[in-house]
Amino acid sequence: MPRGFATAVRVLVGVVVGLALAYGASRFYQRHTAAAGTSDVTATGFPVQDLGAAPDLAGFVDQQGKPFDPGGLAGKVLVVSFLDPRGTRVSPVIAVNLLMALKSDLQDAGQFGGKVAFVSIDVDPRPLGPEPTAAFMKQVVGYGQTPAPASEWPFLSAPWATVEQVVRQGYGVPLERLTPQAFAAYAARRKASGTFFYARAWNPLAVPNAPIVVGNAQIVIVGPHGHIRARIARAYQVSSVAVQQTIEAVLTKANP
Repeated sequence: MPRGFATAVRVLVGVVVGLALAYGASRFYQRHTAAAGTSDVTATGFPVQDLGAAPDLAGFVDQQGKPFDPGGLAGKVLVVSFLDPRGTRVSPVIAVNLLMALKSDLQDAGQFGGKVAFVSIDVDPRPLGPEPTAAFMKQVVGYGQTPAPASEWPFLSAPWATVEQVVRQGYGVPLERLTPQAFAAYAARRKASGTFFYARAWNPLAVPNAPIVVGNAQIVIVGPHGHIRARIARAYQVSSVAVQQTIEAVLTKANP
């Protein structure tokens, strides 16, 4: 086996094992704190309020390459995430440590796909199309051999201008695409303020010297009537228990 290939395999195995261990540790912690009735912030929900109507997702296509029809998600609580399928920082961590854990919890409660659905938007659409996010969920997250049904977890893509408008203005998520040089300056500022997220995962879909997405480390909870009910920052360090409790609060507050 060539030395370079063997090194790449060891790196990939290390990342997969590390994410799996992190996922297992987070699941143990979340279930332990929930059972213990702790008041820790990770075991409580986030504030629920009316933050205005969620944006229209016209112009997006789903993982089957079909124009997205939001009608299938009407009346459901939506957990909206903003994933960079080529990212090596927050997106793999959010997908594995939060979304997959939350999906498991919601399935246990009989809510996933029924009362609650996920929506993931490709925030770095190059090239245009649904394949990158579906490939990310399969290769990086290990989520199934085929894309998830769009009825319970659509992976949406659109031209960058549409994505930027919907994510920044519609969902209120401060999304930016930075050149490597601009990202270096951004990282330096975040490190100086103590808010830089250092975790990094190997991603086979990463593109060298490509724009780097920042500001997408949030998830947004949309209520069954189409209003944004919560914005959850730094989702890479959030417990699925806290998000599930937030969803429960949204479900019990029928309006808006």
